[in-house]
Formats: sequence, C-alpha cells, structure tokens
Amino acid sequence: MRRCENQQNAIEDTNVRHSEKMRDGMRQKVGELKIHNDRQNMEYKKRCQWCGKPFIAHKMTTLYCSKICIERAYKAKEKQKKIDAVEAEQSSQLPIVESVGNKPFLTPSEAAILLGLSKATLYRYLAQGLLKALQTPARTIIRRSDIERMFDTCHEYKKRSYQIVQKFKLIYYSYSLQYEIKNNSI
Repeated sequence: MRRCENQQNAIEDTNVRHSEKMRDGMRQKVGELKIHNDRQNMEYKKRCQWCGKPFIAHKMTTLYCSKICIERAYKAKEKQKKIDAVEAEQSSQLPIVESVGNKPFLTPSEAAILLGLSKATLYRYLAQGLLKALQTPARTIIRRSDIERMFDTCHEYKKRSYQIVQKFKLIYYSYSLQYEIKNNSI
C-alpha cells in the first residue's frame, strides 16, 4: 500500500510541476500580449508624405494620413512608372546621329538616321532617283557628299495645294452624266 501511495504522490507531483510550467507559459504569453498591446497603443507624431499635414500614427511604418492620400500616392507612383517606361523606350529608339560621324560612305540605315527618315522612305528616294547610291550584290552604299549635294541642288520649296474640291466636282460630273442626275436633285 505504501508503494501505491508513493506512485500516487509521484503522479500528483508530476501533475503539479506540469501545471506550474503551463501557468508560467501562460504568464509569459500574457506578458507578451501586454507588450504587443502597448506597442499598438503608442502614438507617433508624423507628417503625411503626400499632403504634408501632421497626423498621429499608431505604427512606425505609417506614411500617409488617410486612405485618400494612400490612393493618390499609389496612382502618382504608377503614373511615374509608366512615364519612366515610355521615356526609356523612346530613348532606346531615338537614332543617334553622332554614331554616323563623318564617314564618307554610309549604309542606308545610317543615311536614314542622318536624314531623320525611315529606311523604307530612304529606299523610296533611291528608287525615285532623288538620291544616288552604289548597289552591290552584298550591300548598298550612299556617298555622304551626294546627300549634301541633294540639299544644294534642290528646288525652291512650294506649298502643296490639295485640290479636293476639284476632284469632288470631277467625280460628281462623271456620275451626273452616267446616271443623269440633276443639280436640283441633290
């Protein structure tokens, strides 16, 4: 019987020690919660990064005073990203005239960059005879002096006159003869 009592006391002793550990753990967790709650209740005087107004924040990481300022800052940031992307794309696409340098002979690509044209337009000028080029089986070469001479021998600039009204009258005249339309019927 003594043995049973010793075993029972040992079990109770283990249970008491276990429950004490549980209580200590709970106290520690409660303490952590109190510290955490104290941090959340702290107030920090800050200035809004969007509107510049002073406000009281409850977190160290808060940057804006209201949801409106957060949304406006986000939209401005996204807009700036788009602008930067477009500028980067345009700067990569801009032809660099300095890359042509003072070469006496140019490729069609270099001549197009120098003149500020597309390669298709430059080839059209070559086909029309406005610009001279040497065409070999491997490549096309344009003399820089020919480009400069093209400007020296050009005609005086004339304003283009578009004759849309005359074309319309001609079309109207041809239809009126074909279908016997009178001026009064329109």
